Amino acid sequence: MTLRVVAAAVFGVLLLGMTAISAQAKPTPPGPGNSPSAQSCYKGGWQNLATSTGQAFASQDACVSYASHGGVLTPKAGENPQYTLSSADYGQCNFTITVTGLLPNTTYQFVSIGNPIQSPDVYQPDPSTGTYVLTYVEESSGVGPIQAYRDGSPIGSPSQYFAC
Repeated sequence: MTLRVVAAAVFGVLLLGMTAISAQAKPTPPGPGNSPSAQSCYKGGWQNLATSTGQAFASQDACVSYASHGGVLTPKAGENPQYTLSSADYGQCNFTITVTGLLPNTTYQFVSIGNPIQSPDVYQPDPSTGTYVLTYVEESSGVGPIQAYRDGSPIGSPSQYFAC
């Protein structure tokens, strides 16, 4: 063999070895959202998940960010609003209705879906417990049925109609 052939062979082996070492030395950096936990936030999954303290996520991005930074995702507790007539003054057509069975630390809207559509005159949320007190004052004939909404979607079944 000539010296040139041997030199070319040695150079080829060295080049191949350096390429293999170089490829092993470059791990793929983890990108945000690549954890299995963060992956569960995609395709609408964030809407059924909460933080370890039960707080709902405002968006998919918020869920992915939380999980990517080591946050523990938990299934969101079920929402089953229960409407209880706390007090009523039938002569004045005033009602106080307590709503329980909602998620803590979550924003809800309440609308009377009867005719006419009514919103509460006094709205007292206790978001830490998921309890809301709704007061309707001097309604013409009654209130209801009342429907809870979260993010524009109805939650659970509406209440009964509360007549004067």
